[in-house]
Amino acid sequence: KEAWDYQEKLVSENVEIKSEARKRESISNLENTINETSILQAKKKETQILVTYWNWFDLLDKGRGYGTYLVGKWFRYRNGLLEPIFEKPTLARRLLYSFGDEIGKTQNNSYLPYLWLQSKNTHKFFTEPPDASKLINEQTGTIKSYWQNNSEWERYFSVQLDSGETIEGLLSYSIYGDRQKNNKIPITDLGLWKNKFVVPFWVDPKAIFNEIEGKKVRLETYQDEYNNKYAKLWLIDK
Repeated sequence: KEAWDYQEKLVSENVEIKSEARKRESISNLENTINETSILQAKKKETQILVTYWNWFDLLDKGRGYGTYLVGKWFRYRNGLLEPIFEKPTLARRLLYSFGDEIGKTQNNSYLPYLWLQSKNTHKFFTEPPDASKLINEQTGTIKSYWQNNSEWERYFSVQLDSGETIEGLLSYSIYGDRQKNNKIPITDLGLWKNKFVVPFWVDPKAIFNEIEGKKVRLETYQDEYNNKYAKLWLIDK
């Protein structure tokens, strides 16, 4: 209830909140949605980058249910690409009144958003939390084509399954709405199967994988309580 009340407060203050089938909810203003904190690791002679964004989790707080979280994932820049730092956990802090008040009081601090994720209320995990939705199908295949529409924040995948069928998928910040009318399977997450690591939506996949076409993938299809279907696309090999 505290999270919902705070979200209503944000709406009253003209900060737009989007909610779509309870699957992904986030502050829409891009400046409030993604930020980076760079930390120089002198001993390792590298700069580590904490990419932060707002995301939705169903079961991270089992006592509270679904909610909105500030999420942080660590990357390093190496050989012209962003490389996930798997030895560091993903950080996630739930949006509650107390966190909202802290945001308002500290938003001019130069160590943000890193500072917000140092709270004792921040979750730490190395694999993505499970979905509340039911897993109804698992398939493997190969990405045959990939292209992105940056103006609409949309990423299109054509996957040839090992069964011979071709699946057309759309990874979009708005995962439902009219997307299913275009005969595209809504994809909520793109990640690495071995590490169960989801790539932040706002990060261009090509900044991590360089080439997308030809990658072997695992396609998981889920069905939520409203009978909406969506998929997660996992790269089997980086």
